Amino acid sequence: MTCPAQIVVPKPLLAEILQHLPDADAAHLSWLTCDFDLHPHRDHYGYVDDIGATEQALWIVWTDETDEADEADEAEGTEDTPSSPPRVSVERICPSKSPSSEDACWLPLRHGTPHSWTRYE
Repeated sequence: MTCPAQIVVPKPLLAEILQHLPDADAAHLSWLTCDFDLHPHRDHYGYVDDIGATEQALWIVWTDETDEADEADEAEGTEDTPSSPPRVSVERICPSKSPSSEDACWLPLRHGTPHSWTRYE
């Protein structure tokens, strides 16, 4: 099951992406979902585009504003730690191939969740 986290990409960040990828579809990039399977960490990665033939991709990375610890803090009335703003990140693509070699993982190298090809095999 994939992670349900979503983000509306802030306009300044979208403008930054479009400077690097002038042919990108702004409407497609204005709203992203996390491309990982369900995961315990708060960082989420939304795929933007490959960077040429470099085995790298451009991602938007964001952090959940709340998690179970934050919800417990809120219940106790303690201060909440602010999340970091979304950012653009260049990440190497995971080189893992499926057992049949028909599919490859397209997640960031250190994704820490099942490889993307496990969804299709």
